[in-house]
Amino acid sequence: MTDLLECFAIAAPGIEAITARELRALGAGELAPEPGGVTFHATPALLQDANLRLRTASRVLVRVARFRARTFFELERHATKLEWS
Repeated sequence: MTDLLECFAIAAPGIEAITARELRALGAGELAPEPGGVTFHATPALLQDANLRLRTASRVLVRVARFRARTFFELERHATKLEWS
């Protein structure tokens, strides 16, 4: 089984529910609409479909990590600790 990727489809404010419906139609399971987009988990194939077929999302991002960074220095420090391979 392929590991699922945590993704975020960026949508204009107010149309997050429409983006969520589009993702459901593509086969996305658990969705979390929030201001500015929709969080979902995807296989690489679903991620490709989302990038090609979503009409209401401006782009789809894959979250590789979560951390708090209030300054560019903190962002840089946390990002260098990530395993990018």
